[in-house]
Amino acid sequence: MNRFLVDFGVSRPDQYVNRNTPEPRISYQLLRTSIPPSEAEIARFEYLMREMRLPSGVFRTTAPSRFREFDTFLNGILTRIFPAANVLEVHDWAASDASASAGWFHTLRRSFPNARLTASDLSLYLVEARASADDCYIFDATGEVLQYVRPPFVIRLSRPEPRLLLANRLLRRSALYRLARMRQEGLPNVASLDFGESDELHKPPYSFRKIPMVHPTAELLRRSNPAFRIERHSVFESLAYPCDVIRTMNIFNTGYFEQERLRQGAQSVWRSLKPGGVWIVGRTIEADPPVHHASVLVRTADRFHLHERHVEKSEVEDLALALRLDE
Repeated sequence: MNRFLVDFGVSRPDQYVNRNTPEPRISYQLLRTSIPPSEAEIARFEYLMREMRLPSGVFRTTAPSRFREFDTFLNGILTRIFPAANVLEVHDWAASDASASAGWFHTLRRSFPNARLTASDLSLYLVEARASADDCYIFDATGEVLQYVRPPFVIRLSRPEPRLLLANRLLRRSALYRLARMRQEGLPNVASLDFGESDELHKPPYSFRKIPMVHPTAELLRRSNPAFRIERHSVFESLAYPCDVIRTMNIFNTGYFEQERLRQGAQSVWRSLKPGGVWIVGRTIEADPPVHHASVLVRTADRFHLHERHVEKSEVEDLALALRLDE
């Protein structure tokens, strides 16, 4: 078939090559890896994560070594604030695939042998929904549909197909029509599914299966060391129990949220910290080599106090310092 009328995409591992084509058409099912993962599986996972942008507009871009030098800077500050023997409770919010959190954990434990680190994100997995063995829909955790996979086709549903890809456009229209009918006939809302401790859920005639968005090396660390945890959490929700340190990199940005929403996020951080706790907030300005602008803030009785900056201040530093809060 004329390549200007169709683009099948990549739906099997053996079809995948690490190519630098724009907007690759690769099934998110290929995020799955073995335990332990192979080098090829890790490379494929990282490639897909670099390309992923969720319907919320938030990018999943990250890398295991992204904060290597930044972590050294942070650990130096923390050793000047907290005794090394402390059971330091650290939370890394909006941690994406948790690979950078795992890297931080390893270096943090050299200075704080009893430290515990919890990496969290609102999106830790996608959901594969099937009504037959021949095809499936892939949703994000909020219930937004992303892809329709009917090998050899991988169809993008979160945005239109290019005009020249006539076959893809027709299949996309058919897939959306069928999905609407499935919802009318009782397809459960993906956002409300309770998987419990399982990765699969069956609600005949439908079956659901998680597609992990946690880096396989971070997952291995979680399984092997109870001091490293991975949880689902929104940056706009306060923790049930306050902690010593919270890092929020590349999430509280003016490009993502309005000022009032950013204030709500800062309040959530303040309520989640113990008195004297530390908030690291910032943004990666350049990816290669990494350049991070960040502010290190300390929680006092009713406000945040600036402790130190990394390169330049965070774009939400002024907003955070202007907050006045009650115990």
